[in-house]
Amino acid sequence: MKTSFTVVILDYFKAEQVLKNVASLLEQKISESYNIIVIDNSCDEKNAQILSGLKKYKNLRLIVNKENSGYAKAHNDIQFFIKGEY
Repeated sequence: MKTSFTVVILDYFKAEQVLKNVASLLEQKISESYNIIVIDNSCDEKNAQILSGLKKYKNLRLIVNKENSGYAKAHNDIQFFIKGEY
Protein backbone atom coordinates (compact mmCIF):
# COMPACT_ATOMS: atom_id res chain seq x y z
CA MET A 1 0.00 0.00 0.00
CA LYS A 2 1.36 3.43 -0.96
CA THR A 3 1.97 5.84 1.88
CA SER A 4 -0.46 8.75 1.68
CA PHE A 5 1.21 11.12 4.12
CA THR A 6 4.05 11.51 6.60
CA VAL A 7 3.85 13.07 10.05
CA VAL A 8 7.10 14.70 11.19
CA ILE A 9 7.75 15.44 14.86
CA LEU A 10 10.89 17.37 15.75
CA ASP A 11 11.87 16.96 19.39
CA TYR A 12 14.06 19.17 21.56
CA PHE A 13 14.06 17.93 25.17
CA LYS A 14 10.35 17.03 25.15
CA ALA A 15 10.51 13.22 24.91
CA GLU A 16 7.54 12.61 27.21
CA GLN A 17 5.36 14.93 25.10
CA VAL A 18 6.51 13.19 21.92
CA LEU A 19 5.42 9.84 23.38
CA LYS A 20 1.98 11.32 24.05
CA ASN A 21 1.81 12.78 20.54
CA VAL A 22 2.70 9.47 18.93
CA ALA A 23 0.23 7.57 21.12
CA SER A 24 -2.50 10.01 20.10
CA LEU A 25 -1.67 9.60 16.41
CA LEU A 26 -1.73 5.82 16.66
CA GLU A 27 -5.14 5.89 18.38
CA GLN A 28 -6.74 7.74 15.47
CA LYS A 29 -8.94 5.87 13.04
CA ILE A 30 -7.13 6.79 9.83
CA SER A 31 -8.06 4.97 6.65
CA GLU A 32 -5.03 6.24 4.75
CA SER A 33 -1.59 4.67 5.00
CA TYR A 34 0.89 6.94 6.78
CA ASN A 35 4.24 6.94 8.50
CA ILE A 36 5.73 8.95 11.36
CA ILE A 37 9.22 10.39 11.57
CA VAL A 38 10.49 11.52 14.97
CA ILE A 39 13.69 13.54 15.00
CA ASP A 40 15.46 13.90 18.34
CA ASN A 41 17.46 17.11 18.13
CA SER A 42 18.22 17.19 21.87
CA CYS A 43 21.67 15.55 21.79
CA ASP A 44 20.85 14.10 25.18
CA GLU A 45 21.28 10.44 26.09
CA LYS A 46 18.36 10.40 28.54
CA ASN A 47 16.00 11.97 26.01
CA ALA A 48 17.14 9.49 23.33
CA GLN A 49 16.64 6.58 25.71
CA ILE A 50 13.05 7.63 26.43
CA LEU A 51 12.33 7.88 22.71
CA SER A 52 14.00 4.54 21.91
CA GLY A 53 10.78 2.76 22.86
CA LEU A 54 9.23 4.17 19.68
CA LYS A 55 11.31 1.79 17.55
CA LYS A 56 8.69 -0.90 18.11
CA TYR A 57 6.23 0.77 15.72
CA LYS A 58 6.63 -0.42 12.15
CA ASN A 59 5.37 2.82 10.59
CA LEU A 60 7.70 5.01 12.68
CA ARG A 61 11.29 6.02 12.02
CA LEU A 62 13.30 7.48 14.90
CA ILE A 63 16.27 9.65 14.00
CA VAL A 64 18.56 10.65 16.88
CA ASN A 65 20.89 13.48 15.92
CA LYS A 66 24.31 13.56 17.57
CA GLU A 67 24.26 17.36 17.49
CA ASN A 68 21.49 19.93 17.35
CA SER A 69 21.24 20.75 13.68
CA GLY A 70 18.51 23.36 14.15
CA TYR A 71 14.90 23.32 13.04
CA ALA A 72 15.32 23.91 9.31
CA LYS A 73 18.29 21.60 8.74
CA ALA A 74 16.69 18.80 10.74
CA HIS A 75 13.66 18.96 8.45
CA ASN A 76 15.78 19.22 5.32
CA ASP A 77 17.85 16.19 6.34
CA ILE A 78 14.82 13.89 6.47
CA GLN A 79 13.49 14.62 2.99
CA PHE A 80 14.89 11.28 1.79
CA PHE A 81 12.86 9.38 4.37
CA ILE A 82 9.52 10.94 3.51
CA LYS A 83 7.49 8.51 1.45
CA GLY A 84 4.06 10.04 1.54
CA GLU A 85 2.33 11.96 -1.18
CA TYR A 86 1.64 14.72 1.36
